Amino acid sequence: MRPLIHVSRNRCAIYRQLRNEGRVDIWGRTVPGKESYRPPGSTPASAAPSGPGTEAAPSGTSAETPGPAPNPAPEAKIPLGKRLASGFGVKYRDVGTTPPATPGEAAQVQTWDVSPETSERFWATIIGFIGTIFNLLTGWLEIPPVPKEVFEIDPGQAFVFRTAMRGFTTNILIKVFRAKSPEDADRIVAGLTGFLGFGMMAMKIALHMIIHVPKSPRLKKFREAREAAKAEKEAAKAAKAARGPAAPTGPAPAVA
Repeated sequence: MRPLIHVSRNRCAIYRQLRNEGRVDIWGRTVPGKESYRPPGSTPASAAPSGPGTEAAPSGTSAETPGPAPNPAPEAKIPLGKRLASGFGVKYRDVGTTPPATPGEAAQVQTWDVSPETSERFWATIIGFIGTIFNLLTGWLEIPPVPKEVFEIDPGQAFVFRTAMRGFTTNILIKVFRAKSPEDADRIVAGLTGFLGFGMMAMKIALHMIIHVPKSPRLKKFREAREAAKAEKEAAKAAKAARGPAAPTGPAPAVA
């Protein structure tokens, strides 16, 4: 099995624990007077039982029988607002420093980044969504649309999306969209692209109908016929009121 080589020393869980315990300095050198690191749950050699009645464990096996592993606690559901805040709250720090550990929480280390193509496609989808919203707004207001080149991605912007914003994109996909791997991030971006594409199509159709249906000649004729019928009905009611109440009908009264 090949050893795992971290890009940064701070991504190594063993190094962070040694730093928290003060066993090594910032450069990874052992601090004099500190004993060596032991994994959690192990027993030091000096504390091992010895004497009559004790036998050495066979080679490759542990002397202690581990108990049953505890059931992992269910993952708490984080609200969308907090996920958005954590996704956009990127903080930059010096590589040579170790962030303070939060009590009761294990350190979560980001060990992967999205591909440059996925990062560029994510932001191209977002910019396309913004452009479509503005085009719908200008169409509803019946004003000239925003120039198309405003929302086109030039080579310089594509380079920034592929390099400088790659880590920021990964942070958003992990914290907001709950991506677990680069493949999961690719599926999320592809689904987001399809969802926004079909959603924008439906919004364009709805806005087109809202703008042009009231201008339909057929609907105009229907409204005119309805208004004419309403005017005739009101005129008949006014004429009836002008004639006054009708004379009573029935047998003539008897004359004495």
